[in-house]
Amino acid sequence: MNALAEHELTAMLDAAALTTDERVLDLGGGRADLTRLCATRYGCAGTSVDRSPAACESARERCAGLAIDVVCRDARAHLEDVAPASLGLGVALGALHAFGSGPSSWAMAIDALAPRARFVLVGDLVALGASAATEMDVATMEQVAPFLTRAKCRIELGPDRVLAYERAWCVAIERFLEAHPRDPRESWARERIAWSRTPAIAHAWEQLAFVTLLIPGATQRAKNA
Repeated sequence: MNALAEHELTAMLDAAALTTDERVLDLGGGRADLTRLCATRYGCAGTSVDRSPAACESARERCAGLAIDVVCRDARAHLEDVAPASLGLGVALGALHAFGSGPSSWAMAIDALAPRARFVLVGDLVALGASAATEMDVATMEQVAPFLTRAKCRIELGPDRVLAYERAWCVAIERFLEAHPRDPRESWARERIAWSRTPAIAHAWEQLAFVTLLIPGATQRAKNA
């Protein structure tokens, strides 16, 4: 559920140099795509956490036979049960809303994951202009700047990529609703799509980037010291 292409995501994961004896925790993991990728690519174990029962059911089916736990729970509540320095990678990718909104969501996610993981992977929408900052309730690039300096590597996708992803998402959901009439989520989905296509916020969509950062956690900083 973000604008990253798989080769871009794997480049970030490769930079974390995960090993077979490490564990990955993905908060807001959806169908466990990232956790599954880590398990198959690096041989590590993982936990995918999401609040949606439907997403978790799909994740369990897709991760059968892999060393992956799927947990249907609030991300922050689950994180309280994770011991410090117990993870190879802690992830909140396109899921920073679990920690609030605006720049505080970035700070809270990083501060919560960094003591628990060797590396932290975070990413979300960032406003490049005033319209996006107001309409989308996301951090500005200036507000994210302190985190950019801490990153081992980063990817910044421009408005063209963000808008292309958003349009593709809307079309995919419409096709799903056509194939699944009377789905209980239809009302919400159609309202969400209508909002996305509102002419009044077209300019805001043109001012959005998607920023992904790989930040060393406490144990990695200690190794680098």
